[in-house]
Amino acid sequence: GWPFFSGTDGRTTLESKREARRKFGIGKSGHVVSFMPSGLTAGDETSDMRRWQLDLISKGLPDGFELVIKPHPVESREQMMTFVKDCCPAATVLDGSVESSELLAASDVFLNRGVSQVCFEALLKEVPVIFLVRSGSAALPNLPEECVVETADQLRGALNATVAGHRTTQLLTELRRFHLPFSPSEARARTCHAVAEALERGPRFANHPKQWFDLALFQAWRCSTQEALSTVEQVQ
Repeated sequence: GWPFFSGTDGRTTLESKREARRKFGIGKSGHVVSFMPSGLTAGDETSDMRRWQLDLISKGLPDGFELVIKPHPVESREQMMTFVKDCCPAATVLDGSVESSELLAASDVFLNRGVSQVCFEALLKEVPVIFLVRSGSAALPNLPEECVVETADQLRGALNATVAGHRTTQLLTELRRFHLPFSPSEARARTCHAVAEALERGPRFANHPKQWFDLALFQAWRCSTQEALSTVEQVQ
């Protein structure tokens, strides 16, 4: 499906990028690198993982690059600042209520672990994505190795290569081809069809206990115990 489709896919115009940067007071002296991590309540986005990401970015950010961070909407700016002050105090931190599309419009590169739909939103807007991967385990499959980093040196090299245009267009095309196989209009049509079918016939997996259990296991893995128990009750 395409639940985040807004009809605004495609590269941001230069004037729109300048306007977005003026709005946030960023990008006056270099390339803008945006970082929008998952909320600390989501999956394995732990305090340790958060610090690892920020430490990696701080050490790997080349001169002439500005880091701009937008917390997940479930987090306050103050909560994010407790990490930023220790790991990368020079970063600009926006409020979590800022629309991700607004920051992407101002960005030259987007950083993420590959666990957020904002990765796809960035690809839609043709913003290069670099994936921060710890211990060689990427959340998304089939990622070009040039887009995956685990060390500060790798990140520094990837950022410099991206803004220099080394394979940037080709990498974006490869990522979009695999992860976004449908055009926005086709994806929206498919999603609407699936919703209409569910309303008419009920969810396809309503009578399949295994899928309910799979969902419950996923919720339990995320430490959402109450959600998992509620899901199991669906089977009972």
